Amino acid sequence: MKQGNVLLLRVYIVVITLALSLPSFADNPLTIKGTVPAVYQVKQGDTLWDISSLYLHSPWRWPELWNHNKHIGDPDLIYPGDKLILTWVDGQPRLVRKATKKLSPTMQVTTKRPSLPLMP
Repeated sequence: MKQGNVLLLRVYIVVITLALSLPSFADNPLTIKGTVPAVYQVKQGDTLWDISSLYLHSPWRWPELWNHNKHIGDPDLIYPGDKLILTWVDGQPRLVRKATKKLSPTMQVTTKRPSLPLMP
């Protein structure tokens, strides 16, 4: 068998295996490991896979754990220092990034009054 055909066969087997395992994910609810933190602070080098494997028995199901973060444009963009909170939505666990409030300096404007009364 040619090398290209062998590679194509391997890809085909992987795709079929994944396709057959997807319905089983839909039937089984997400299960959280016994002792997990309620709040997790992202560290340098953390990935969604790593954090999901901390919480889930099957880290392959990480998209289900993260899908509640609709306010995050790209869920791959997590940063060191972000706080993730474990919540439950419709009986399913979800990791939600705690909203951070950005502070910016503001100016206080006051009107000056003359120190001495003005004479008309």
